[in-house]
Amino acid sequence: MTKIDTATTDSRSLGGALQPAPARMSCPSLTQVLESQVGGAALAATSGIDSSSRRKGLRALAVLDSDDTRGLVLAAVSDVSEDAGLRRDLIGEMDWHGSIQNAVALLAGDADQSIRVAVINAVRDSRLDPTEFGLFAQSLVAVAPDESDPFVQRVILDYFLASDQAWLASLRDAFLAHGQSVPPVLEPYL
Repeated sequence: MTKIDTATTDSRSLGGALQPAPARMSCPSLTQVLESQVGGAALAATSGIDSSSRRKGLRALAVLDSDDTRGLVLAAVSDVSEDAGLRRDLIGEMDWHGSIQNAVALLAGDADQSIRVAVINAVRDSRLDPTEFGLFAQSLVAVAPDESDPFVQRVILDYFLASDQAWLASLRDAFLAHGQSVPPVLEPYL
């Protein structure tokens, strides 16, 4: 049976009887459709199907980044037994607005250098409100003196150079307050 679009069909094609256009139905947003389709698949994927499907489902949820999907993505990101590559991908796909406490926890507590770097870069690219930015900046200043990896130290410096250079004095003071000299990689900038 062929469906006729009465909104665009004239009376000649309908044998002379003009049909009224049907009332427009509200259409769900693409995000809602994807959440119901992809979100459900990703939730099922966490229950034991192959890792490739699970990875795709979780990445789709990270891109959707809604309140309903964020918890599942954050659980995977925070799980240290999860594949580090997947965790980095998910971290990079998320907008950290609204989840800055989770970013701070990862920054301060994850032993994997690549995860700390991914968090710093992802938060830098997120749309944070001033309170969230301040909280994350304070956290970076607090962890910088204890960071032993020069690459992560450089990423912290780059974060402040790209976002708010006023924090550079606080970064220098944090090293001095811990009785440390400023690391050579940071010295030219502080």
